Amino acid sequence: MTRRTTALVAVGAVLLAAAVVVLVRTSGRTSGPAAPARSTPAAAPPGPGTSGTAPTSAASRASTGSTPPAGGAPADPVTALLDRAPDGRRDVDRSLQAAAYLFGPLPGVVLPAGLPRPPAKVPAGDVVRELLGHWTELSAAQRSAVAALVLPGPADAPRLRGAARWALADPKDDAAARLRPQLDTMTGEMATRLGRPVPDRVELYLVDAERPGAAAWTQVLAAGEGRTADGSTVVDEQGGAADRCEVFLPPSMWQGGALDAGRRNVLYHELIHCFQGFAYPDLGAYRTAPGWLIEGTAEFGGADLAGTTHGEPSNWLFYLRDQAPLFVRTYSAFGWWFHLQHTGHDPWKVLGRIWSLGLAGADAYREAGGAAQDVEDSWGSSLLRQPEFGDAWQVHGVAVTDTVPPRTTVGAVGGRFVVEPYDARAAVVTAGGLAGGVADGIVRVTSSRPVRVHDAATFEDVHITRGDYCVSGDCRCPDGSAAAGLDVTPAQLPLYLGVTGGATGATVATDVVDLDEYCREQPARRPPVPRYPAEPGSAPPANPHARSGGPDDDPASGSSNGDPHLVTFDGYRYDFQAGGEFVLATAGAGDLEVQARQEPVRAADGAERLDASITTAVAVRIGRSRVTVAVADALRPELRIDGAGRRPRQPVALAGGGTVAPDTGGYRLTWPDGTVLRVLPIGDAGLNVVLEPDRGRIGTLSGLLGPYTGRPGSTLLDRSGTAYPDPAASAPTDPLYTRFGASWRVTAGTSLFDYPAGRSTADYQRTDMPSRVLTLEDLPADVRAAADRACGTLTPAARRDACVYDVAVSGDEAFADGYRVLQTVAPDTASPTGPSSRPSSDPATTASAGAVRVGGSIPAVTLRPGETRSWTVDDPAATALYWASDAECAASVPVFWRVTAPDGTESLQIPGCQDGGRITTGSPGTWRVDAFVDAGSSDGGSWAFHVVAAGPERSRPSTLPLTVAAGDAVLAGAGATDRWTFDGLAGDVVTLRAADGCPAGSAVTWGLADPGGTVVTLRTGICDDPNPQTLTSDGRWSVVVVNDTDTAGPYRYGFTATRS
Repeated sequence: MTRRTTALVAVGAVLLAAAVVVLVRTSGRTSGPAAPARSTPAAAPPGPGTSGTAPTSAASRASTGSTPPAGGAPADPVTALLDRAPDGRRDVDRSLQAAAYLFGPLPGVVLPAGLPRPPAKVPAGDVVRELLGHWTELSAAQRSAVAALVLPGPADAPRLRGAARWALADPKDDAAARLRPQLDTMTGEMATRLGRPVPDRVELYLVDAERPGAAAWTQVLAAGEGRTADGSTVVDEQGGAADRCEVFLPPSMWQGGALDAGRRNVLYHELIHCFQGFAYPDLGAYRTAPGWLIEGTAEFGGADLAGTTHGEPSNWLFYLRDQAPLFVRTYSAFGWWFHLQHTGHDPWKVLGRIWSLGLAGADAYREAGGAAQDVEDSWGSSLLRQPEFGDAWQVHGVAVTDTVPPRTTVGAVGGRFVVEPYDARAAVVTAGGLAGGVADGIVRVTSSRPVRVHDAATFEDVHITRGDYCVSGDCRCPDGSAAAGLDVTPAQLPLYLGVTGGATGATVATDVVDLDEYCREQPARRPPVPRYPAEPGSAPPANPHARSGGPDDDPASGSSNGDPHLVTFDGYRYDFQAGGEFVLATAGAGDLEVQARQEPVRAADGAERLDASITTAVAVRIGRSRVTVAVADALRPELRIDGAGRRPRQPVALAGGGTVAPDTGGYRLTWPDGTVLRVLPIGDAGLNVVLEPDRGRIGTLSGLLGPYTGRPGSTLLDRSGTAYPDPAASAPTDPLYTRFGASWRVTAGTSLFDYPAGRSTADYQRTDMPSRVLTLEDLPADVRAAADRACGTLTPAARRDACVYDVAVSGDEAFADGYRVLQTVAPDTASPTGPSSRPSSDPATTASAGAVRVGGSIPAVTLRPGETRSWTVDDPAATALYWASDAECAASVPVFWRVTAPDGTESLQIPGCQDGGRITTGSPGTWRVDAFVDAGSSDGGSWAFHVVAAGPERSRPSTLPLTVAAGDAVLAGAGATDRWTFDGLAGDVVTLRAADGCPAGSAVTWGLADPGGTVVTLRTGICDDPNPQTLTSDGRWSVVVVNDTDTAGPYRYGFTATRS
């Protein structure tokens, strides 16, 4: 049995004869041999306000009374140094600067210009952790200096003090006696919350001297690591699992009687670093883990357990005032962890798993619950801090301060802003451009990811990607219009938006349409829709919200029918004849998962057919319950709830919410949010499965039936997020089976099924299926004819074809009976947008319309409801292309289109009369263009397009201040782009001014882009001035000027750019 010890060590300075106090705890008993005393080198002299003061926040840095900066920039250089890690962790230079700032001067380290002395102290364990992660990059002199400032002397070792010594008037003895029971209680409390054991060896050192900016610090070491006798090194670089955790407290922490709440916060914070180090399988991974996962969770845990924050101001100021993406934060990331906790996703329950698996980035974000819809729907809105709007519009946590985050303000006409990935923003839509310009004003809000909307009164819209709001006049469509009698949702300006970037970032636009235009259902021509990259592990966002004039509020459904024919939640049809157990649908929140077992179809003589499979069992996670349904030689399939057989006659309530009830010979499972799963028998041969998710699950479901985006015919995504634009398989070796399907196989660790004794999921996995891919044409004509008679008048044609195929392959007319039941309880309303591996008699088809060359165009084509036309464009040179619609808005109302790049990346769904814009890919090959009309539309439409080579994207290095005289710069070519780059520092305020005269056409737009290339200001016309922007990070920023049309120009322009 491993002995768990907690040691208390008092460390004197080198020149001081200080006593050493060590307590070693094993099962509550004091024991252990004597050892030489430890001592520490002399510390650097303390900065102002250090010795004897209570520790304060992670960045009680410079002035706290300044106006919150626009755009989310760090308020001062200290915040930039201590609370920003652009790549998740500081590089070696920034780590050395942070250490020198908190502990004292280090050889060869120059602090950033203008950095004030530490006005207060911060927990510094994360800075030490990162230094150990960079240890091999430090010079010998730097290693020695770090050891002198941070660590005890090489001869020190824990030892037990005899009881008689407690009578000595040594303040460290008194402190040790006081701290030991508190330490035991605190580590036990954390172990309980995390569900992990107390680290095997925790040593707490009481040091004599203050450090300029460090309230306390920690280091976690492996066996064999430690300071060598000559003091030249700290880490022997052997790595491996944690062996001990050393926590260092200066006098301001251990003097002054019992720990107050602020100092308990600091000690909790540092002890959490011990749990982190012992959780990671290797200290190499721990030392290079991102700050938001290490320092952010320690800051969260310290505040949550102590019931207060530390310091004044607390880190709430830096979470609220200094807006930045989650992954670049350190201390201030604690606000996001508190947001998770408030929405019901307890960080304490997942942190141990995140640390022990070494998760980071998007994987850690999802594991923590960050991708859950309730989290993302309320993160951005919480930053508005308007509690009168409801709980989702307020920040929650321990001792939250009154700071109000900066808000992005946009006008109703032509507004646009961007939220970076893993960031959140609150925004206000004002009447800018609306007053007097539109008699009956309808403000339209569109976003590439779902947003939350509240008006100035009581109206709220949740999880929408398009909303239309009547803000003046009577907004009822008049008789005789296309939308006669339709009332547009009334709202009062200003509108407030909560926007969360998620894994892809969000682009939000506002515009105004008058009532006549709206009632004609003519989408306004807007700037090109941005490309929406696939998000690993989740789905792209929904399309227009139902209250914004969509066809109806009927739920989407995904289904696996027959042997098996799948229809995704977005209406994509495909066939999947693999054998094994697969995930049909899973939710990021963890409350929903549906798995299906597919086994070979048996022919009339009982022989297995390896070219066709059928669903024989379904396993479901519904809240906290596990439910399985399997075929049985009985009137109803076999039902088990948490492993126990049940035959209910009435609905059965499930633990954690939800019900199971008998339904049309099978079972109906209902989630608390209204999501419904029907599992219906196909005689005694198999099961039909229909899942109807609540609309609130848009953007959260993935699997064989996913993603659920609200966009008709959305591309399939495998578990990694890779897209499969055309998944129809003609051979078993095609990607549908070898990559896409394989990624969704159930494993022993993820299976929800019940198994007979001695069996597991491995016994059902069939790598020999399908042996071939069949179509209706491959079956004998007389067999098809008999099956056709059995299936009768089933509709739509796609379902009838599936029935004919299943009866023909199996020889079992029970399939036809099963489809008739489906016809009654789950009508098939999906658009036939997905390619099918068998011909369909449905008049609504997907047709290849031919190839188009770059520089070419197509004449107008007419598309019927449910029809899709596709074109290909070869681009062997991997050039940038500009995609332009040639359709008239009035004629193309029902038409939408999308562009798929050679690498499989799709654009968003684009309204028929709107340009796709400039799209660049590094992959040569064939592009695809799809134009389509939803099957539910009452009318078709006409559409045309052309594609041209885009103008150049030029990088134009420059410095600020920069003056480009009017007309001196020229853009030539469709979508041509100039990037005027310059070096920027976090905190700089950059102001852009259009040149007098402004000769460029209105097609040219401009804005300011961050070092990652994302335009962070509103894209305005080149003749208009963007708002001043405070830079949020150091790096190469740019002024971006774009020709947003397919017209070559040339366009001349000019501007000035200054910084303050």
